[in-house]
Amino acid sequence: MGDRMSALGAVRGSTKPSARLRRKVAAGAFALGVSSVLVVSGLGSPAGAQGPTAVADCTVPSTFPELSGRFTDFPPNDTFFLFVLVEEGNGNKVVNQGFRIFTDANGDSGSTPALGFDPLPLKVSAAVYRDLNGNQRWDPGVDDTVYRGDGTVTTCPSTVTLSPK
Repeated sequence: MGDRMSALGAVRGSTKPSARLRRKVAAGAFALGVSSVLVVSGLGSPAGAQGPTAVADCTVPSTFPELSGRFTDFPPNDTFFLFVLVEEGNGNKVVNQGFRIFTDANGDSGSTPALGFDPLPLKVSAAVYRDLNGNQRWDPGVDDTVYRGDGTVTTCPSTVTLSPK
């Protein structure tokens, strides 16, 4: 496919072949922005902390809206993988998975590479997990899912905080 996610070893699939051609996106950071149910489980947060947070950032640097994600208040100094499902306004569903997220001493990840999606609205679901079987694909029955969440991007530019599930 040749996009930045492929170069990073991530897997990307689409339900429509034409979506692949349209999705040649400039390099960026696709973070989290997906609409699947995210579940908080087994996360140690400092006293008074709300728990992990995931946001989808939508920008329009060229023709199509681009999504990237940011994660905060996750376990510090850790490595996770990201699963994202985006349903575009036309019903097309795109899955991105296998992207690594590294947290700093504060439990924050920075932004993921951006990927293009169109048309709005974008229903975004994400899962952040420890890949226990080493296949870089989320398996809720096997992997340690530390967060699941979803949200809908209706305008761009915008930032949407995903609702944990």
